[in-house]
Amino acid sequence: MEISDSFWNASLAELKQGYIQEKDSYICLLCGKKIEKGIIYPYEKLKQKERQAKTFLAIMELLKEKDEYAPAFIPPHKTAKMVDDRYAVTEEEQQEIIKKFLPEGVSGRLKKFPTKEKQRLIVLREITKQFESDVIYTEKEINQLL
Repeated sequence: MEISDSFWNASLAELKQGYIQEKDSYICLLCGKKIEKGIIYPYEKLKQKERQAKTFLAIMELLKEKDEYAPAFIPPHKTAKMVDDRYAVTEEEQQEIIKKFLPEGVSGRLKKFPTKEKQRLIVLREITKQFESDVIYTEKEINQLL
């Protein structure tokens, strides 16, 4: 089904109605079909269109709402070139990994270096928070921070 151009140009109120009202007709936002006012159409076709419109509006409303139970994902770092499963990390998962490899916190020692790349990315991201982006560090300064 091809959505008509009038759909994309419609206001929110018109989207909720499912049509645009003109002087002597209605225009369906989904198919773009023009229906004259005052003409009675077969009942079954209208019922089917009504169900489709209600389903569409329900989906749109659900998309607008934020799911409070959905896991909150950590956004990938700005320089990530290939975002894949390694970057699909929830806040809870990040805290578990940090606690596992940095039990004393970021200022403490790294218990061991993670073998899995996903865990490495999380640990390295935490370690890099200790550094300022505009500062050039000497090797000695880096070793002190680490």
